[in-house]
Amino acid sequence: ELARAPACDADPATQRARAVQTALVRTELARLGGRDDDRARAEAALAAVRDAPDLSDAQRSLIAYIEGDLVIGRDRAAGERWLREAIARTAQPPDDLGYLVRTRAYSFALLALTAGRAGDFAGVLRVVGEQLAVPVAACTVAIAVQDRQSVVALADDHGAVTGAYVAHHDRPVDPAALVAPALADHLRACGRVRVLAGAPVLGAARVLPPSIAWSFALPHTAPPTPTPAPGPALVVADPEPPAELQLPPLAPYPDPPARDRQILRGADATPGRVLAAMRDAAVIEFHTHGFIANDVSEASYLALTPGLDHQYALTARDVAGAALTRAPLVILGACHAATSSRSLEGGTGLAEAFLRAGARAVIASPDAVRDREGHAVFARVRDRVAAGDDPAVAVRDARLAARGDDWVASVVVFE
Repeated sequence: ELARAPACDADPATQRARAVQTALVRTELARLGGRDDDRARAEAALAAVRDAPDLSDAQRSLIAYIEGDLVIGRDRAAGERWLREAIARTAQPPDDLGYLVRTRAYSFALLALTAGRAGDFAGVLRVVGEQLAVPVAACTVAIAVQDRQSVVALADDHGAVTGAYVAHHDRPVDPAALVAPALADHLRACGRVRVLAGAPVLGAARVLPPSIAWSFALPHTAPPTPTPAPGPALVVADPEPPAELQLPPLAPYPDPPARDRQILRGADATPGRVLAAMRDAAVIEFHTHGFIANDVSEASYLALTPGLDHQYALTARDVAGAALTRAPLVILGACHAATSSRSLEGGTGLAEAFLRAGARAVIASPDAVRDREGHAVFARVRDRVAAGDDPAVAVRDARLAARGDDWVASVVVFE
């Protein structure tokens, strides 16, 4: 199909962008198929753009990734040098954020998978920890996926490292099946486990067995270590989304207003009012409908009451622009609220946005949530955390108390 594609008239900048994209696709085909003719075409496509004039810095970083992808299977050291160059170039002021994010994600994933293929599982932990800017310690799992390759590396409670690499899954990767039971057994002695993973694993349910307390670990926001501060709780419940959405009514939120709890419901539950009230809340709870966005981000959003501007959706972009001053616990009691982008670039979900805005922990599910039962389940978790319990431990205990209720088993923690 690429060979038959017409050469459309375009300005030089568009032609360069198309040439870089073609080199990327041909390189992926060469890796996936392993055929000599595919490799020859990939090398020819790369040669056509390698020395092209007027390439942007972002395009040069993606070309460095392509160079590394083409050689790393034959020469690990040379491939890693190219990938490190690609990553280094992404640290420059971006002239194209899309290229930068994609190059960084692709390069780190390939570095981790290459380490896994060599049996260097300590190297996998280092690379994924570096990518996420999260320190690696005992009781940590690192996961990387690209196409149908995957690697899992873990450090147990004593810091001993093991892992598993799969060169080709027969079907699209299922995040819940990546950590085999025999690997998970190495974590049984851990009080709690941190999972380091990007898309498409980030936000997935059931990555570890329900009896293990675990959370997705993401980079700290500023300040470096968010410290919870006392303050009121904010509850967003019983919104009135547009009638044309034809949403079923939610079970009414059962708790009455209290001195230390602000409830925005009905006509008051607009995105604007919610964003303003979140600023000084120590706990933020949403009991609303959630949707997976039907756009390129694939991330979810919350359906609230339309404001004067007729906007009813609270999106990750809205949340990321907020400033949460009290490092709150955030509970997203809405369907699919943990869903982030499934593309390798990732980073576009509500949970990530709340953490970037200053939350210390986010609790959500990528699956459907039963609203009536959810009130009680999330209230118990909230009260446990308020009493000083670890959010991952509180959610683990909620899973076990649910005795196999599927929707509770899908609840995950981001920290």
